[in-house]
Amino acid sequence: MVDKNRKIRQDMLDVLYTAKSRGNGGLRRDELEEKLTNEDNDVKYLDFNLRWLVQKEYASCEWLYGGDFFATIADKGIDHMEAGNNFELIEQPKAQQQPQTGSVTVNGPNYGIINTGPGSTISYSQQITNAFNQAYSMRKRL
Repeated sequence: MVDKNRKIRQDMLDVLYTAKSRGNGGLRRDELEEKLTNEDNDVKYLDFNLRWLVQKEYASCEWLYGGDFFATIADKGIDHMEAGNNFELIEQPKAQQQPQTGSVTVNGPNYGIINTGPGSTISYSQQITNAFNQAYSMRKRL
């Protein structure tokens, strides 16, 4: 369904862009439906996608009596078309994995707290006691 909506939005902008460049300014519902049907679009989702384009400022629309409308491409839609953008190629944003945070407390001959947070890395390739010994000996040299 998402792909179908992207296609119809892209095709709507293409049709409205062509109409504007030919001096028509925009299209009424029946004209837009005809052109979109010729592009193998299901026009039952026309209103949903047109409202999305209007809300995102890619198009503007004057809603008329009886469900008719007059739709035009907006400046943002023209920029979108001329930049070669395509709604079909837009990838869905992936959820970013938040770094885990926590702390470890070590008690014994060497003790302390290791805090982990964003950007922190800890190597577990050696024992923690050895790591504290190395850090302590390096501190003595400074």
